[in-house]
Amino acid sequence: MYVVLLISKVQSEAELIVKEELPHIKRGPQDQTVTEFGSTIVLKCETTKPVKVVKWFKNRKEIWPRQEKFSMIVEETVATLTIMGFELNDCAEYTAALREDEETPIIKLSKNLPSNVLKLHCGTDFDIEFIYGGFPEVDITITLNDKPLNKMRSRMHTYDNKLSLRLRNVTEEDSGILKVVVKNEIGSVSEEIQLDVISVPSKPNHLTAFNITSRSVMLKWQKAKDNGSPIINYIIERRTEDIKRWRNIGKCESEQYEFLVQDLYPSESYSFRIVAVNEVGEGAPSNAVDVVTVSENADLEEATKLLPAPNCLKAVFVENKQIVLITWEIVEEAEEYIVERSKLENDWSQIGITAETKFEDSFDKSSSYKYRVIAKKGDQLSNPSEETEILTVPVQKEKEAKQRISENIEMLKEIPEITETEQQTSEKSDGQVKQEKAVKKVSKKKEDKQKEEVGNDTVVIVEQLEEIKTKEKIEMESMTERKGHKRKRRRE
Repeated sequence: MYVVLLISKVQSEAELIVKEELPHIKRGPQDQTVTEFGSTIVLKCETTKPVKVVKWFKNRKEIWPRQEKFSMIVEETVATLTIMGFELNDCAEYTAALREDEETPIIKLSKNLPSNVLKLHCGTDFDIEFIYGGFPEVDITITLNDKPLNKMRSRMHTYDNKLSLRLRNVTEEDSGILKVVVKNEIGSVSEEIQLDVISVPSKPNHLTAFNITSRSVMLKWQKAKDNGSPIINYIIERRTEDIKRWRNIGKCESEQYEFLVQDLYPSESYSFRIVAVNEVGEGAPSNAVDVVTVSENADLEEATKLLPAPNCLKAVFVENKQIVLITWEIVEEAEEYIVERSKLENDWSQIGITAETKFEDSFDKSSSYKYRVIAKKGDQLSNPSEETEILTVPVQKEKEAKQRISENIEMLKEIPEITETEQQTSEKSDGQVKQEKAVKKVSKKKEDKQKEEVGNDTVVIVEQLEEIKTKEKIEMESMTERKGHKRKRRRE
């Protein structure tokens, strides 16, 4: 109570009340996924100040301690709810409160998802709904990969404890963690979802046409990138010189990179292109190739004569050169040869073109490969040769490193153990004491150094040599001192 007395003898009074700040919930119970019924689940709530009582609610209805089901403990600023023998009917929304006028924030998806990973198609709109709650009123923050959402592409709407979110025209850059945080002065809670934005395939590469006849042509290309969704098939499209509209003329499997186009007309100009397809849709078309079919008046036998495939293909690893040497028999009339390599089944990629009947392949790291060769003359290609057997290629650096490690291990085994000498009943000489100290020192050094990684080859070898030299030096000094003591005793 404060009293103010003025000169005019008028008295004024004012009352000052100091109200202590009430404790609040700093962090409410967090979401948990129960994988096994009958287990024990522990929920915790952290307060800003020590409290004596915390109320727990299940689906907004207060619960009390019950033997073999609910246990409630409060220790300083941490309140714990233990649910024993968790059953299906225990699945609920659990909240904590200190008073009637407050409630910890909650948030959850309005619909159950098969998993927390959502696959989205590039270019589509993404919509999702959450149910949230809490008192006093909560603040909602949404981030994507820890960054605020783009306001030009996103829209958030709240109504009747429901949060609706729309992200327009998603791109591959939107892949990542979408996080929704609901918090008030009592606490905070969050929900996270993994967004995986998949797109149409990239365009197939290096489309070529070969073995052109009056009625057919063979197309060949390299596989397209799937951009997050496996390729379903490839579409072959064609157009003529007079009609510019592309027409679908066939499909092939996702692991097939060649297609024989038939039923063409002689002396006709055509264009071809390839389109890859996945779950999202059709990707961009490949480069177009222009083809003019052979005239029927030409020497059909000569025009349609295919080059034979190369025979007697061999692949040998040349260790001293660290290469794989591929050889084959010459193909008459072939101008050059295309060499292809594969790690997987039908996953062939071109690694070189040569006019000789041999090719050298080099490597940066160990791997297993198989090879095949295609003969080429102008725009004519032979069928691929028979594949070589799978060849495992060890890189010399890796091989030498493994060999050094093996040698170091053997050297460690051969180094004799240095142990301390046994205590003698007689009085030790100065030389013996010095030798024991030195031996202990060397043993300790060896023990420490053996803990180092064997992979540091050069360091390990140098240390081992130093250790051996140190041991020999100590033994020589000890022998010299013992001889000196013997001579001294003889003179005495």
